[in-house]
Amino acid sequence: MASEKFMILDPAYRKLQKLKELVREENASSKISAEIGEVIDLLKARYDYCEGITSDPSKDLQQLMHSTFHHQWQNDHAEGKLSRVPSTMMMSGKLEAQFLRSLTSLCNAERVLELGLFTGCTALAFAEK
Repeated sequence: MASEKFMILDPAYRKLQKLKELVREENASSKISAEIGEVIDLLKARYDYCEGITSDPSKDLQQLMHSTFHHQWQNDHAEGKLSRVPSTMMMSGKLEAQFLRSLTSLCNAERVLELGLFTGCTALAFAEK
């Protein structure tokens, strides 16, 4: 089943979780809660399917993604290195990186302008075409 730590990045999943909690708080019909649960399960199944059929990124991209995800951004902010604490939700994931890499390969692109806003995962994916 899909990892909660990655599913939480999906805005639809987060909204459905909030809705499920609201249904619980308002003592709404258990049928509504069950339907929401089924939709959440469908999102998880879709995520698992996509993850399962997508090839793994290169070792370099995996390392960059791991470092970005596990970096202690709060410490950098506290030390004054950053004006705000960035969210790892800004990072392109495995699916996005592989999709973009495939697009550049299919188009036989020789140049790509990538205006990155975080740690360069997308730029590296483009460069690996």
